[in-house]
Amino acid sequence: ISFTKEVPGFFVEKLPKDISFIKETEIRKKVFISIVLPLVVETNRNIALKRSRLEKIHNKLQTSKTLTLSEHNWLVNLAVKYSIQTKHVHKIQIAKNLLKHIDIIPNSIAIAQAAKESGWGTSRFAKEGNALFGQWTYDDSNGLLPAKRTKGDDHLVKSFDNLRESVVSYMNNINSHKAYDSFRELRSEFRNRKKPLDSLILVQELSPYAELPNYTQILHLIIKKNKLYMFDDIKLVDKDSLV
Repeated sequence: ISFTKEVPGFFVEKLPKDISFIKETEIRKKVFISIVLPLVVETNRNIALKRSRLEKIHNKLQTSKTLTLSEHNWLVNLAVKYSIQTKHVHKIQIAKNLLKHIDIIPNSIAIAQAAKESGWGTSRFAKEGNALFGQWTYDDSNGLLPAKRTKGDDHLVKSFDNLRESVVSYMNNINSHKAYDSFRELRSEFRNRKKPLDSLILVQELSPYAELPNYTQILHLIIKKNKLYMFDDIKLVDKDSLV
């Protein structure tokens, strides 16, 4: 991979079936990153656009205290989506609470989790169900049965129509589930202090994601060893500039 600060908006729907047969680990990792990175960057860009609109509304409330009807509806609908209290809560507070949820997941963290959960794209779940992040589901209609499921457990691994859906679902999970409150609090502190998000610090707050006792250390190692932080400020190439 060339470490330019832009990545082409070229999206792959599914992992290549033969990714497991690439003997060279470094080459397999590069193939995996080149497939997953554009999807992560695109999903983060969409979150950033939503956040930007939310910040404008927040700032407008601070200065003029009023919103148009469409801004008000957009804010309230978003709050409902993230299970944020709106009754008897000031709109500035609603916007402030939402800003903790609507923010990017550093690219390096997303790639490290995808790598860990899918064995760099070689797991059955990744190949058969486009499941990069090993998310659980209890819905029989869109899940794959784990081979080593503990007796008495009834979860499945959620499957997706394509890789993009898997990335969107993962980011939505980190941004909405109460298990990741501390991750969002810390990310919000970085924002309040006008500091860039530090993936090696933020990743320490993701222990609820897996039952492994050393899960965050593993992610930390994957990020450092593969220098994934180099991808953190990458942007998508503007479609027009590809011509």
